[in-house]
Amino acid sequence: MAELIITDLDYTLVNTNLERDFIIFNIIRPYSTNIIPIFALFYHLVIKKIFNLIGIKYNFKLFYFPYNKSTFNFSLKRWLTNIKKNEIFINKNIINKFQNSKLNIVLTSCPYVIAKPFVKHILEIKKTYVIGTKFETFLGKIIYSKNKMQGNAKTDFVKSKILKYKLVTKGYGDSPSDKGFLELCDDYEEVAL
Repeated sequence: MAELIITDLDYTLVNTNLERDFIIFNIIRPYSTNIIPIFALFYHLVIKKIFNLIGIKYNFKLFYFPYNKSTFNFSLKRWLTNIKKNEIFINKNIINKFQNSKLNIVLTSCPYVIAKPFVKHILEIKKTYVIGTKFETFLGKIIYSKNKMQGNAKTDFVKSKILKYKLVTKGYGDSPSDKGFLELCDDYEEVAL
């Protein structure tokens, strides 16, 4: 039995991309008649494509620009209360293993401020730490993602924060970028949802 379960979230623990779902929900069902989020999303996608074409890393999250902390939290609560558990596939195999482990860690590229309440209120998983991408603000607006938790960042986290405790670990992941942290676990499964 694993003492510690380390898992990815999107397409491993659930069959969706939570950040994308949050954004789509708030575009399709806006909290007001404000159309700025639609333009911010369009602007974000265009600028990201240009940066990708010229080979520059793009950490900006311009589709969040219309939000300040209170409007983001309001939109997040609206989204969470509208999620229908029967419309998403939750990987019960991993959830059941969580119940038998001493500690669980979810490593996700999904923003922490979206992933943590989802894990707590929708998945209702106890004794679980969520480590996700952090946002930075400028003039009270969310515009930048810092320390994106994917690929090498997940591997570095497991190396620096987990291995020193010598716990029996079991890892779950779905993508090639998860391979690094999975191979550091005592046992792992590649999951395809």
